Amino acid sequence: MLPKYLRGKREETTKDPEIEACPDGHVLLPEEERKETLRVLRQSYADRIQELNSLPVRSDTLRIKRRKTELEEELKRIDGGIKVFSSVPKCTLKLMRNS
Repeated sequence: MLPKYLRGKREETTKDPEIEACPDGHVLLPEEERKETLRVLRQSYADRIQELNSLPVRSDTLRIKRRKTELEEELKRIDGGIKVFSSVPKCTLKLMRNS
């Protein structure tokens, strides 16, 4: 039987270093989920580009101008997500707490 202080040291050395690298309140995103999220983001980006390209060239109505602006904002947001998920091979997600 090991003393309590040695058991604590033993448990610390057997922990997964990847989990230890995560900040508090975050969990490591599995590689498969990261790739799937990246695929969905890229597909969403392509869909928004297709919709933007299908808008009339001459956009003089308020509705078309507003939709074009909305699509451009969505493209910026999606592009940011793509950069995050493709630049880092190991992503962490922040846990949301219900209050």
